[in-house]
Parts: sequence; C-alpha cells; structure tokens
Amino acid sequence: MRRVEFVSFDHVRVLQLVVAWEACFLAMRRLCRRSSTPTVREHGASYCCSVINASWCTLAGAYLTRHLASMPDESAAHVDPDDPNSWAGALFCTNIAFALTFLLVRVAFFWGGVAQVLLRLRPLLLAPPCHAPRLAVDVLCVAITAAGCLNAWWMYKIVGMALRATERRQPSVPPTPQSLGGSAQRVSKAAAAKSE
Repeated sequence: MRRVEFVSFDHVRVLQLVVAWEACFLAMRRLCRRSSTPTVREHGASYCCSVINASWCTLAGAYLTRHLASMPDESAAHVDPDDPNSWAGALFCTNIAFALTFLLVRVAFFWGGVAQVLLRLRPLLLAPPCHAPRLAVDVLCVAITAAGCLNAWWMYKIVGMALRATERRQPSVPPTPQSLGGSAQRVSKAAAAKSE
C-alpha cells in the first residue's frame, strides 16, 4: 500500500497559467473589438475564454478519467484512517467543506436561478415586445433545468464519497466450526439426495 504524499505548491506553474490566461483574454478582446455587433465587442472575449476553459477541462478530465480507470488496483494510494500520522482527518474536513460549498453554490443558488428563469424570465422573453422564438427559449430552459438536475446528482455522489471516507474497514469474521459443520452437513445431505 502506497503512502499518500503531498507535494508543495508550485508557484511558478500557477504564475505561468495566470499570465497565459490573461494573454489569451487580451488577444480575444482585441479580436472581438473588430466586430460590428456591440454585444460581441463587450462580452465576446469573456465568452471565448469560457468556451476554451470548458473545453480544456472537459478534455483533460476525460483523459485523466480514462487513465485512472485503466490503472491496476495495486498502484492506487489509500489513506489509512487508523494511522495517527495520516491525513484522514484533514481529507474528511476537505470533503465536508467541498460538499457544503457545492450544496450552497451549485445546488441552492443554481436552482434559485432556474426558478428565476422559468417563472419570470421565460414569460418576459415570450411576451411583447421581445417575442423570442418559443422553441429556442424552451430549449434553453430545458438545458438549464438539466444542468440543475446534474448538479443535484453530483451532490448525491459527493455526499456518498464524503461518507465513505469516514467508514473503516470492518475486520472479517473467521468462520466458526459450527458454521463449517452446518455447511458440511448441508452438502452431504444434497449429495445423498442426488445419489438416491
């Protein structure tokens, strides 16, 4: 069983990512300023960077998931909760904090936004003077509601992971002579019945 090792904070890598992200935003803003649409000129750079971020996170997450799924079991690292020098307590607090923040931001606030969209924004978009296409508005509302359901499902998975982190492996109970004798008697009776 491998020990869990924590590496130090890589300040240089974080600084490189910040500079690269800022350079990407400035480049996108310079390109979007050439557009004739006011919305693209004002918000185009932010949307382009959001798309790049979402695409990168999706591809990187899919690659890491596939790589971790193909790893053998003996190469996995485990945290021993019985070890006083382990980080089991800190990891448990981290799981609880992450679950609470996820519940507050991605479930409570997000579903508040879903209710705002469905109950107030959708009727305003369909009514005059907007007269937005009903199909486009309905597709957008369905997508937002599906995202809220996905967040709720992930909340269920996060709570399950946080609770499993506190569980300790129960020692296996060795078989007793009575249980072995009972199973042997059942096997002998079944064999006798077949022979008859």
